[in-house]
Amino acid sequence: MFFQSYPVYPKTIVKIFKIRAVIKTAYFPFITGIPSIRENRFLTDDKTKLLKHVFKMCKEDLHFTVQQQLKLEAYKSYFMENFVEPFYFDCWIHETNYRHAIETWFTNVIPFPFSTFYLNKNRAHAQKAFSIYTPKWNYESYMCKKYEDAAICLGDFNYLLKDGRKFIYKNTPTSIDAIIYSYLMIAMHIPLHNPTLQTLIYRHGWLVNYVNRITEEYFPNTPSKYE
Repeated sequence: MFFQSYPVYPKTIVKIFKIRAVIKTAYFPFITGIPSIRENRFLTDDKTKLLKHVFKMCKEDLHFTVQQQLKLEAYKSYFMENFVEPFYFDCWIHETNYRHAIETWFTNVIPFPFSTFYLNKNRAHAQKAFSIYTPKWNYESYMCKKYEDAAICLGDFNYLLKDGRKFIYKNTPTSIDAIIYSYLMIAMHIPLHNPTLQTLIYRHGWLVNYVNRITEEYFPNTPSKYE
């Protein structure tokens, strides 16, 4: 999907599915693209191949029927289109959000000049993606519609959790949990100047409890505040 510049959930998959892996910090993009994945002789930084390989680690084909796998894929597409897309544009297109949160984080965490390289590359990607809509929408009207879609999407997943289930698909962890948790965890804590999406998330108590529960179980040392 065009708005997903870099996946944020491979580490979550590794944790939830207890996959033996070594995660290394890397900054130099001219040797191997970032992110990349290596397993024995297999090495790729191609986004599609990387995600396919990561999802393969979940071994969902061994635990779910074809019909159940199709349902999980539908969940993924629904969440990516209706929450991740507006969150992505909120971070990379909204000027104040970008300057206050995204640019600050990149420059604090990634050494110069690589921070600038990634900032420029990712923002150019976001601007190109958003330009698809500019003939029909301006930023405000487009995002207003996307916020409405995000609210409905969050409400649907929140409703699934009302029966006390631990994960989205009953009590079995799946790749959809890795995706939803990863994005919501970031969205709930990133210090965006425009908190519209954060406000929408916190209106859904079962979903918030779900995120907090996964954090406590799999990422107990996660700071409570974004830094």
